[in-house]
Amino acid sequence: MNQLNPKIEELIIARLSGTASEQGYKELEAWLSGSPEHQSIMRRCQEIWFDTMVEHDTSRFKWTKGYAKFKQQIEARKEKDATPPDTSENDIPTISDLPSRWQRMGAVLRYAAIVIAIVGVTAVASISIFRNNLTKSMADIMMSVPKGSTMTTSLPDGTKVCLNGGTSLRYSQAYGINNRSVTLSGEAYFDIVHHKEMPLDITVGTMHIRDIGTKFNISNYPDDPQAIVTVDEGSIDIKTTAISKTMRVVAGQKAVVDKASGEVNVAPKSCGGDSWSKGLLVFKNNTVEEIARQLERSFDVTIRIHSATTARKRFFGTFSRNRQNINDILNALMETGTLGYAINGRQVDIY
Repeated sequence: MNQLNPKIEELIIARLSGTASEQGYKELEAWLSGSPEHQSIMRRCQEIWFDTMVEHDTSRFKWTKGYAKFKQQIEARKEKDATPPDTSENDIPTISDLPSRWQRMGAVLRYAAIVIAIVGVTAVASISIFRNNLTKSMADIMMSVPKGSTMTTSLPDGTKVCLNGGTSLRYSQAYGINNRSVTLSGEAYFDIVHHKEMPLDITVGTMHIRDIGTKFNISNYPDDPQAIVTVDEGSIDIKTTAISKTMRVVAGQKAVVDKASGEVNVAPKSCGGDSWSKGLLVFKNNTVEEIARQLERSFDVTIRIHSATTARKRFFGTFSRNRQNINDILNALMETGTLGYAINGRQVDIY
């Protein structure tokens, strides 16, 4: 059988325990993207971890039942470890194929399970104080994507996030212990693993978004006058600092937030929120000024528009970043006879 790199095991444990560094996250993401089997191993580890590290609230967690379930899972894997390998199977490493490493992983999780079981019987208040002090001492994880790039990552709970160029995402290493909260600047597409008792909260500038179980896109760059949230599946709740009322946005809708006033306008969406993550640039009656901002983030260029009249002109079109470069896109716009452009290195001038 192939052997799992001990370094990868350490990265998995660090990720699940919330102690992974930013570099560690990148290394683990690279390993996970290597094959579906690697992702399967990670999911199995996450299932056991979250079974034991669930919120320490006796009204929502049966300690004896949870600990018994965890022990049952451990014993089941020990039995698999003791069974001679079937050489007819594909040579793919799994957690059950790795007894020595599983013992190390099991030791970490077993400790967590024992702490939970003891605390559940004796002192829930004490663990709450300990947990709060622990989470306060944990540093934030920051992910930043340069212009001209995109990045797909997973949060500790398995939620998938695709980050667009010029975007940053921040969350605590304690993510998933007391809450699931992230702070976003830029654009990101979320495919959220739903937990009814612990919704995911996203802070985006002056806007607060709460997941109700969904797939949705958020676009809110600092230099944009509007923030746009497009919901593909499920629903979300939106609240701004200017408006105390919470607004529900459901699948098939988009919410446009005016940053100056905080007003939220909900309307039918014109395209999927994940278009950009698939390499598409979709312009639906966008102004040249809006298109220029998208091109700057997509191709890492600086664009200067020399005419206010040109900046207000609107265009429709769909382009592929994977097959078309900025010249192709600007040529298509120029062929309408309404604008001209010049490129000098990373400087683009539109007339």
